[in-house]
Amino acid sequence: MRFSINSAFVAFGGVAVAQLPTTNLVGKINNLTAISTALIPETQSLVGNVSSLAILTSDPWTVLVGLFGLAAAVEQDTSAIRAAGPGQYVGNDARSIGNAFRTFGKITRDLVNVLIVASPLLKLVPGAAPLLLIQFTTLKSDVDDFAKTIGGSVEPGAAKNITAELATFDGTLSDAIKVFNVTSATA
Repeated sequence: MRFSINSAFVAFGGVAVAQLPTTNLVGKINNLTAISTALIPETQSLVGNVSSLAILTSDPWTVLVGLFGLAAAVEQDTSAIRAAGPGQYVGNDARSIGNAFRTFGKITRDLVNVLIVASPLLKLVPGAAPLLLIQFTTLKSDVDDFAKTIGGSVEPGAAKNITAELATFDGTLSDAIKVFNVTSATA
């Protein structure tokens, strides 16, 4: 059975349950990508300041607030997808969802990697490293939950791709957690 973008209901256990249209789901994932993308220039300016030792006068708090906003958006989108009810996306719909998640994962990994590079000097900003550790831990948990939610609603091929991207994403976040855990312990 194939579900179209206009599919409004899916039979689930004999009960009709609403399903989030594919365009809405992909839009939610793309919105998360946009949040990560918007944080990259601010994060890169920290790294630029790191190389000139101007980090002490830079403002890492914008990035911290942005990471908090990203984690909150992931939580909100996970709740919205669950509230819409279980669905089964197949074919192009499943591929679109998988591609959107892969892009989100890559952009967010790029963002996190920039912060990992800046970690040696971020510990010089009072309170920054422990807050980054908290944000990375929260983001990892939230994205795991989000990926499992959408991965459970797509056909097996797309689910495998989402799971592979999640594994790469988790590896990067685990690296950040280790780096900032050590950094916060020595700050």
